[in-house]
Amino acid sequence: MRSRGFTAVELLIVISIAAILLPIVYSIAARYEDEVAVARFQLDVADAVRTVSEELRTDARGDGACDPKYVVRGRALVRTSTCGPDRALARWVHALEPTPGGVNLVFARPLRPHHERRVSVFIPVEAP
Repeated sequence: MRSRGFTAVELLIVISIAAILLPIVYSIAARYEDEVAVARFQLDVADAVRTVSEELRTDARGDGACDPKYVVRGRALVRTSTCGPDRALARWVHALEPTPGGVNLVFARPLRPHHERRVSVFIPVEAP
């Protein structure tokens, strides 16, 4: 009578199939994770651009008494003024560059070690 169990050949076949499939599954999962991180970053950028453009528009229409300034501290865009407390407007901001007709915001977020995603967005600002 034959005992029940796996033979060495059967075990080697299962191990070889797993050795082929595991790297494929890992690469698919890593690609999906990267796509999710990029999508989250794009949503953060869209939200930040909306917030910053509303603040810039409000300041451009204002009377100029508060003297607002925009600075990058760490990885955040902060609005400072003489009338009130400082407010953080956006995160993942790398640089704020004034240009004729508006400002250029550069967003940068590390997705993986040694891999950073950058997006540059121009926000038009009307002169008062």
